[in-house]
Amino acid sequence: MGEASLLAEIFGPLHCTSPFSGCDRDIDKYGGIILWLLIMFYMFKALGVICDEYFVPSLEVIVEKLEVSNDVAGATFMAAGSSAPELFTSMVSTFLIVNAGGVGTIVGSAIFNILVMNGVVAFVACKEQELKIWWYPLTRDCIFYLISILELVVFLADEEVKTWEGLIMIATYLSYCLYMKFNPKIVRALGLVSPADVVEKPSEEVVVTPEAPSGQAVGKNGMDAIVPQPTLPPDGDKPKWSYRAAANLSTPATGETPDGDEEEGPYVSHIKTEAAVEAVTEPEPISTSEEEVPKTCLRRYCRDPIVVLWEWTMPAPERMSGFALFSLSIFWIGVCTYVMVDSTHRVGIIMTMPPFVMGLIFLAAGTSIPDTLGSIAVAKQGEGDMAIANALGSNVFDILIGLGVPWTVRSAMPDKEVTFPGQFDDFKWDILILVLALILFVVCLAVNRWKLNRTIGGVLIAIYLVFVLYQLLAVFVFKWKQLEEEA
Repeated sequence: MGEASLLAEIFGPLHCTSPFSGCDRDIDKYGGIILWLLIMFYMFKALGVICDEYFVPSLEVIVEKLEVSNDVAGATFMAAGSSAPELFTSMVSTFLIVNAGGVGTIVGSAIFNILVMNGVVAFVACKEQELKIWWYPLTRDCIFYLISILELVVFLADEEVKTWEGLIMIATYLSYCLYMKFNPKIVRALGLVSPADVVEKPSEEVVVTPEAPSGQAVGKNGMDAIVPQPTLPPDGDKPKWSYRAAANLSTPATGETPDGDEEEGPYVSHIKTEAAVEAVTEPEPISTSEEEVPKTCLRRYCRDPIVVLWEWTMPAPERMSGFALFSLSIFWIGVCTYVMVDSTHRVGIIMTMPPFVMGLIFLAAGTSIPDTLGSIAVAKQGEGDMAIANALGSNVFDILIGLGVPWTVRSAMPDKEVTFPGQFDDFKWDILILVLALILFVVCLAVNRWKLNRTIGGVLIAIYLVFVLYQLLAVFVFKWKQLEEEA
């Protein structure tokens, strides 16, 4: 089953000659798959919690201490924070439970991000109006994305990845980060202007007069008009990068944390309505009725045990150094990812489904949830460019770092190699689907004049459902038919 499977050590190695019933272990023959599926989904949820509550906050503390600029932080730390599950899945599949599940997860996650993430963003955030997408960042990220896909195809063509090939992938990602560092200067050099920076002229010219009180102005027709006075931060205070503020789904438009503290970030609006301010300054009184007390007690004692364990082992970021919290988060992400891959692989054996397909469908969807939530949050704030860039940037990170780093390390180890014998035919068709999905997405935006709407979102989601159905049919129909013919 693999080189280091915990479930194989506890319940014994598993071999199945036919789906579901043809297994040599009683627990797997009589409903064990339900247990492994529950463990798999529980690990999906656990990874989402630990990344959002501990890993990403530790990155924010590190970014602040290192004084990293917003653009570099977004291209590196934000990508690492949201793509940590995919990276660790690839590491587990490369070093511990060795199979093609890591490649399947990365490729499947890329397809999921292009079709489902962007589709859900369009369907949720474009309910009232379309999102304008600027062609420049989309083109920039697509170019690096296509380069990463090209490298993946070329390096997998001989079904063996060498150390120098992995180093090229890592170097390509570093060049992507370097480009992002100089991106503002490049935009200015090309004379490009973001649509978000274009201010539409008001229908009526407003002239501020010295006689008018602060915030008061006189229109050309003689009527008074109120001119909003922006509140500027003090000189030298630059907004700090904050993924939590951007990905906070509770109050995404105000940039407030669940504790009521305001977090500043380049992608979070600081303009609050009076209702929003009142909601923070005047919280509702805590109900002490007889009906509410049992519910409070129930929430206190019936909590997720793994969350309680993390509260014991990983204090809040403000009570420990960012590097210490980062190390502890890495440890627990590794543990959860290992259990997730192990249980998923055992499910695949019971269903006689190849590890590559299990990663392509199940692991890809489970590990892409943090990315999807973050993109939805910033899209609701009107940041369509950032939502799309998150999807494409995460895909670039997944391919070049998520695969490049584990492959480089393993291929450089004595008596170790990274090989995928007889599997390139499976890889190439799904990678082709990945490229076609990207082309379809860009064409839809171009035809719609670079605007994202719910129609495009529905089309993208429908295409992904067809893709999943095709993968399942390819396994359950064609493979089962092959097994019957062999029998």
